[in-house]
Amino acid sequence: MSVNIVDVGVSTILGARQDQEDRYITLPPGSLKSRKEIAIYAVYDGQ
Repeated sequence: MSVNIVDVGVSTILGARQDQEDRYITLPPGSLKSRKEIAIYAVYDGQ
């Protein structure tokens, strides 16, 4: 399986809370030293 990643974007919304508890990681292709094209995208829900 192959996916062509053209662009990456992120967005957060605070809502009614005082602090943003969610976190995210974006590591697009080329950002890691690897022989293979690797991309990592993760969302950590702080609730």
